[in-house]
Amino acid sequence: MLFNILDICTVKKNNRLEIKEELQELSLSEARVILLYSTKEEAQEIIAAAEELKMTGKNYMWIVTQSVLGGAADYAPGEFPPGMLGVHFNTTHQRLLDEIERAVTIFGHGLELFVNDARNLNLSLSPNLSCNGSAETRWSRGDIFFNYLRNISVKTKYGRPNLEFNADGTLKYVELDIMNLNNIGMWDK
Repeated sequence: MLFNILDICTVKKNNRLEIKEELQELSLSEARVILLYSTKEEAQEIIAAAEELKMTGKNYMWIVTQSVLGGAADYAPGEFPPGMLGVHFNTTHQRLLDEIERAVTIFGHGLELFVNDARNLNLSLSPNLSCNGSAETRWSRGDIFFNYLRNISVKTKYGRPNLEFNADGTLKYVELDIMNLNNIGMWDK
């Protein structure tokens, strides 16, 4: 599947009239799916300005990020159009603790792969960084270690997908909830 980005619009202003001016070019383009990354407050102003430009009707699909949904994805501000989609992920304290455990597991498995590779017998991963700023500011062997990290496959518990990574280092299996704003202003999973 191939997607084409038709326009990129970075909103720099924060009052509705100026935002409307910034969105004018986008409203005249062929773009009909709009990805919005902002805070909830910024989104309220952006979408209200878009409404004035007739960019929130049935011919447009707005997709917003977790930062627009907020922590508790329940009621949405009145400016948000029904049918809008949001990408939500679990941000509870327990989930954060689970993710820290996963990160340490990944790091440990990466170190194990690195140490067990005979090519690294005399190679140190020490970054030689210093707080006084006189040493290197770049981890010269970070790219080497990154290659080991993205080759990790760790079995997980509770029937969740294994921890694995794509060639570019992004997580292969991500758990996201897609939220749909219903007609009464509530987010449905």
